[in-house]
Amino acid sequence: MKRNVLLHFKCLWAMLVISFIAFACKKDAAPNESKAYDPSEKVAVMDFFPKTGGGGQQFVIYGKNFGNDKSIVSVTIGGKRATVISVQDEAIYCIIPDRAYTGEIEVKVGTNANQQLAGASEVFNYQKGWW
Repeated sequence: MKRNVLLHFKCLWAMLVISFIAFACKKDAAPNESKAYDPSEKVAVMDFFPKTGGGGQQFVIYGKNFGNDKSIVSVTIGGKRATVISVQDEAIYCIIPDRAYTGEIEVKVGTNANQQLAGASEVFNYQKGWW
């Protein structure tokens, strides 16, 4: 009987310690939070991935000050408008348009007087019939 009481006490103690550790670990900020577009800061395109592909392929543009509102973001690749899927402050997720042959990448962020244009320093290598 004394052995059962000691075993129950140890189990209860272990559960208490594990609960304390689990609740004591708290993250400071959510990982998916992104800042809103700030017209006073410059929009910049730093990189993109993939470097080669074709129409309908998923595409990510990396940079600064894209904001988090996809309604004020537009992307053109080779002069053709890409479909923007989502925007986070430092990344734009979009779909490569068909016939984006020349591959220049331009990002517009903002509305009216607050709109900024940024371009990539290299071009996307568009492949006809890549799949």
